Amino acid sequence: MKRKLLKQIAHEWRSNLWLTIELLIVSVVMWYVVDYLSIQATILNIPMSIDTENCFIVDLSRVPGDSPGREPSDTTHETMANSHRAIIDRLRTNPDVEGVGLLSYQSIPYTQNTNNIAISQSDSPDSLMSSYMAHRKMSPEAIRVLRITGTNGESPDEIADILSRDEWLLASNVFLYSRQLARDTTLTDEYWQQQYRNSLTSDKSFLIGARFIGGGYHDSISHRIGAVIPPLKRLEYEIPNGGLISKLDEGNDNDIIQSQLIVRVKPEAFSRFEKETLAKSSTLYRAGNSYLSTVTSCDTMRETVQSEASETVRNFVVIMVFLMVSIFLGLLGTFWFRTQQRVSEIAIRMVNGATRAMVFRRLIGEGLLLLGIATPFAVLCDWLLCHYEMNNCIYGWDFFDPARFTATVAITFTLMALMIVAGIWFPANKAMKTEPAIALKDE
Repeated sequence: MKRKLLKQIAHEWRSNLWLTIELLIVSVVMWYVVDYLSIQATILNIPMSIDTENCFIVDLSRVPGDSPGREPSDTTHETMANSHRAIIDRLRTNPDVEGVGLLSYQSIPYTQNTNNIAISQSDSPDSLMSSYMAHRKMSPEAIRVLRITGTNGESPDEIADILSRDEWLLASNVFLYSRQLARDTTLTDEYWQQQYRNSLTSDKSFLIGARFIGGGYHDSISHRIGAVIPPLKRLEYEIPNGGLISKLDEGNDNDIIQSQLIVRVKPEAFSRFEKETLAKSSTLYRAGNSYLSTVTSCDTMRETVQSEASETVRNFVVIMVFLMVSIFLGLLGTFWFRTQQRVSEIAIRMVNGATRAMVFRRLIGEGLLLLGIATPFAVLCDWLLCHYEMNNCIYGWDFFDPARFTATVAITFTLMALMIVAGIWFPANKAMKTEPAIALKDE
């Protein structure tokens, strides 16, 4: 049967050639969409490692200098910090509030702010170093509010206690390399890519207790790594960026003035907190020339900041559905026409004892064989897209992952095959319902 099928395809090579080219082009486009969606699914499945449910970001502002309500006694850096502290204390006494933490601007969830720093180990002859890592500053209470845990099972309270001792929290996916390797100029980009990739899965617990310098601190000051925490994400649609968390000191005037507040409220108070708090911004939540200016839920920030990324994913899903429908309708029309031309052939086969299953296998086998001919060329095009980095990537480099490539090719082939089977099934089923005598009479 296979030999006869090959002879039939060779005999109709002109029409089959165009159909094969069509399948090739559609397969490459569909693979690209499948590859993109698989990456987005992978990224979305990576946890944020923070819990922002029932949380709000609160901003404190200052009364303008030309305002008639400005208090002349609150004009210095120190009084400004004390005014901020007074408002924070009042928020903490709110019965609807579970906790109030302080964050640097680079630490606010669902924002794309990043403060990149370099660190190096200070207690090893061949010290480890990193030239790129995200630096977040948080108060210990912010750790409890965001419910950040440690990779060794430490609770948020334990992690907060570690941070309160001015010890650093290191993300488990931080990319560290030795000074000795950094001095070796013969290392290739491929080597660094592999080192970076290994860092994503390696256990960093051995660094607990090590001392590092950097991060804006004076070179003579080293800080102890107190705990390793899971990788933190800025957005759900981004990969976690390796980094560290250092202590934001509420006793430091600069830290108080330059920080923003993250507030966790009780679940039953979530719907009313924003309105009620803003209503008291000029009375209860004003101290000196400082006042509570904005209250924004983390849910609102997530929807606003991620709207473009969400829309892009939705567009790719629509493209995928459109491709599948187009393939189905195109193949339906193509094979309907081809099958209608073979009604008499189908009738003769059935008169000579061929069963419906045998006819189905013959027709569907033809479509799948054409797909099988197009697939190797499509896979080559897919590989070229990866080779020239024209596809999507997950981490800092566009790694060619054989497992991921094989999976996306297999998914694409399966979807194409299902559309071919569906496109052949309906016209073939209709043709086989035609009485052989009527089909042969028309001939």
